[in-house]
Amino acid sequence: MTELLFSTDAFCPMGHRVAGVPMLIDAEMRLIEPACAWLLHIALIRGRTRSPQTWRTYGEALHDWWQTLEANGWAWDQVTSDVAAAWRNRMLFEPSSVTGRPYARSTINLRLLAVSQFYRWQLARGRIDRSPFLTVELTAPAGDRRRQFSSTQSNRHPLELTVRHKTALPQPLIGREVQLVFAKLGIRDRLMAEWAILAGLRRMEVAGLSLRALPTGHTTFEEAPMMPVKLTTTKGDRVRTVYPPLSLVDALMFGKSVRWRHVALADEMPATKSPAMSF
Repeated sequence: MTELLFSTDAFCPMGHRVAGVPMLIDAEMRLIEPACAWLLHIALIRGRTRSPQTWRTYGEALHDWWQTLEANGWAWDQVTSDVAAAWRNRMLFEPSSVTGRPYARSTINLRLLAVSQFYRWQLARGRIDRSPFLTVELTAPAGDRRRQFSSTQSNRHPLELTVRHKTALPQPLIGREVQLVFAKLGIRDRLMAEWAILAGLRRMEVAGLSLRALPTGHTTFEEAPMMPVKLTTTKGDRVRTVYPPLSLVDALMFGKSVRWRHVALADEMPATKSPAMSF
């Protein structure tokens, strides 16, 4: 079966080390050239896809599509729109083979869009004559001025296969529920949860929080009740600044110093040698 692999930092195209580039290989460990060529374009050439998380999303979508092709004996450059619709329907009515849970409609649309971009890229380079992912043209109802499309708007030509879905608003925990969660967590995990709730960090941002981002000078609450912290490990690699309470910064710095001294004593390492990450 087709496998999805990711490059290590030993991969050095164009003279630069790049880790996390997705690649597809067949059962005989050969690179699947059409897929790999596009994935390399996404990771190395295209300017709007600079995040390894985005590369992974494209790689997983193409991997699932290629496994479907392989399981049914279909050639990637000969499939029709009916095949693409069958793939969409499988995701609609069958659970994921990886998680065992139903696919979210937003995930289905994202995968359809990713694979359609693969075919559009191949079509632009003359490698195929047509794409199995058809588009439809939207027009505003007569006299409706609320929705006017220009010829340059990409949302005027959505995929015919995409499904309707409503973006659900997040449901925050109430105070009592937060207390119940905190009561079940250890000191480290509770501190991570506090950073997520009080400072609005995503999971990957909490995990990637660097000590270098924290303020080093001592500040009192009267001087600055909230401290700016610049996050570099973010969704889309877009640097952003959050303003956690000063007490949260102090708790992290204190907990880190205590925990590292215990590790240093156990490993007989210098207590002054502190790790770069906060958790």
